[in-house]
Order: sequence, then C-alpha cells, then structure tokens
Amino acid sequence: MAVETCEEPLILFVDDLQWCDDDTLAWIAFLLNRDSDQRIMLLATVRSENLTSDNIVSSFIHDLVQRDQLTEVSLAPLSSLDVDLLVEAEIASDPDLAQFDIDHEQVFQGSGGNPLFVIELTRAWKQLGHYADRPALLTNSMSDAVQSVIDQRLSLLSENAQSVASVAAVIGRAFSDELSFSANSLDAEVVADATAELLESQVLREHQNSTYLFVHDCIREAAYERLSLPRRRLYHSQIATALSEEQDSSLHAEVASHYERGGRLPSAIEYYEKAAQYASARVECSDALNSIRQAILLAD
Repeated sequence: MAVETCEEPLILFVDDLQWCDDDTLAWIAFLLNRDSDQRIMLLATVRSENLTSDNIVSSFIHDLVQRDQLTEVSLAPLSSLDVDLLVEAEIASDPDLAQFDIDHEQVFQGSGGNPLFVIELTRAWKQLGHYADRPALLTNSMSDAVQSVIDQRLSLLSENAQSVASVAAVIGRAFSDELSFSANSLDAEVVADATAELLESQVLREHQNSTYLFVHDCIREAAYERLSLPRRRLYHSQIATALSEEQDSSLHAEVASHYERGGRLPSAIEYYEKAAQYASARVECSDALNSIRQAILLAD
C-alpha cells in the first residue's frame, strides 16, 4: 500500500540478497514487473561466492538479465591504499588501537584486500597485545570471527565440493585437473563438477598453465583445519601416490613430505633418498642435505 500511494520514484535497498527466501523474491519480482507508471529501482548487494547455479537467487538474477533489468557492478578486492584508509578508520573508531604500531602492509597481505579480514586482523592486533611474536601470530592464524565466516562459506558447498576442497587444501599448492582426479576418490566427472562449483563460489581461482589455487590462503588453511587427523593422513597418502605416478624426479621431495604426513614412513624415507640423489645430481647441495637428513631422522 505504501508503494502504491507514493508518487515519487522509489529506491528499494536489499542488503545480502543471497539470503532472501522464495516469498521475498517473488514479492520483489512482482513489484518490479507490475503494470504501473511508477519508477522503482532495486539496489541490492549479493555475495556471489554464496550462489550456486541451482540457487533461487541465481534464478532471480537470471530472470532480471533476461528482462534486461540488471546492471551489475562487481567489487574487486581493496587496494593497498584502500586497506590503509580502512585500517586508519578502524583505529579512529577504537582509540585503544592507537597505541600499537600496526603494520599496514602485513594487514594488506594477510587480508587479500577482503574488508572483513582487514577489520578482523586490525582488531587482532589489540587482542595479541604487545607479544614480541605478534607478527608471526597474525601471519599464521586468523581471528575467530574470520574463521567463522570462512567455515560458514565452506559449509554451504555441496558435499562433493567440500571433499574436493579438502583434498586441494592438503595438496597445498597450485594443482591441475589431472592431480585432482588422481588424488580424489570420486569419479572424474564428479570432481570436475565440484571444481566448477568451487570456482563459481570463489573458493578457487584459475591459475597459470591450467591449474587452480585457493582465492586466499586463509580459505585453504580453514579447509585444512576442518579435517580430522585420520582424514588428513588419508589425503596426504593419496596425494603422494598420485604425485609418484607422474614419474617426475623433481617431485620426489614433495612426494616424500606427503608420505611422511600420511604416516607412511618407509615410503617417505624411500622418496627422501630419491630426492637427495636428484638434488645431488643437480649440484643442489643444500636440498640434498636436507632430504638425506630427513630420511635419517625418520629411520631412527
């Protein structure tokens, strides 16, 4: 009724459109498409990483595109300068932060330009107080709030996508489709569909040479931390086996490391010895020494 009686153009603002239910979206669609001379603009924010192709909001957005009613503005991660401004704004709102020499560059690198991560890492500076190893703590851990946000994102993924993300987190680096197919216990077609979902949800991004990486290392860490110890060992062993089948001598040290973390010590020792031989042949003395030391350590 309020909309009907208003004679001025209206702007309807909806924050976090991805959380709208069917009834709300149906009402908005009716409002936008009803036979009326009234001018209405829908201004909405949506987290695209929370959308999947079968999501009701995705269907709603698709209908807007089909009707030529949508103008999309994508927001890129904050720049280093933007992060500086946000950190200073957070300090201005909390005088207690002013006593700490906050490393803006570290906040920028740790946050990846994500505004929420910027704020949480800035606040973490106060939580960690004057610890001498505060920079290391900030680099190696995230605040509970950031962890909670990432856990929520991962929990919204399908079971298959979560499984593929877990294996990717254990791989710990850029990986190809072939390695993912080999390391996962799922069918290749299922893995491919799950990988597409992870890309669409902005958990993974395409990297060079047809490989994939996590959008931010914080997400990889969160996916790894969600795994139980037995599950981590299983995935490390599967990845080691998959890598060993590539018959690439440059991967011997990586294979050995995965076997070690998977609890398969004889195989780990074997590949550390191979890694030492490979490094020695290339006159990479430091790498050779590190590999043979690790083999000896595991053999004791």
